[in-house]
Amino acid sequence: MSGSSLPDASKRERRSEAGRNRESMAQEGRGKGDRIETPEYTCWVGADGIVRFSYPEGTDLNLDFAEAAGAGFLDLVHGHPRPLLVSLDQAKNMTREARVFFSNIEGPSAVGLVVESPIARVIGAMFMGLLRDASYPARVFATETEAVEWLKGFVKRST
Repeated sequence: MSGSSLPDASKRERRSEAGRNRESMAQEGRGKGDRIETPEYTCWVGADGIVRFSYPEGTDLNLDFAEAAGAGFLDLVHGHPRPLLVSLDQAKNMTREARVFFSNIEGPSAVGLVVESPIARVIGAMFMGLLRDASYPARVFATETEAVEWLKGFVKRST
């Protein structure tokens, strides 16, 4: 990334370590059909065809987390775009690198972000700024019910 202060060797080392973490996390969750569980996140396809994503309270959504979670999502959907529901309320923060990574991931047919807490609203607003140029629609919702209703409109297009 331009503007980064890490030397090239440190960047390569960090990417390599992130790749190993991502592969390890995705492997832990394989073989469970429509669900991937790791200590860092859980990702599953609901009966309604919407992919849901959760993580423990206080999670730091950094680049390593984003790369691992993105790999898990892609492993779960097997190249078939699906709507994705994410609650940002458990997040402690989300780094710019993670927001950029998530905004460039291919695979969702639409993204619904649930933001109930003040911190989640701030994270959601920053994230939406990057999602304006995404290849899929994205919206912020105050409740999961509202998000699910909107995302249901993208299930048929994604299966």
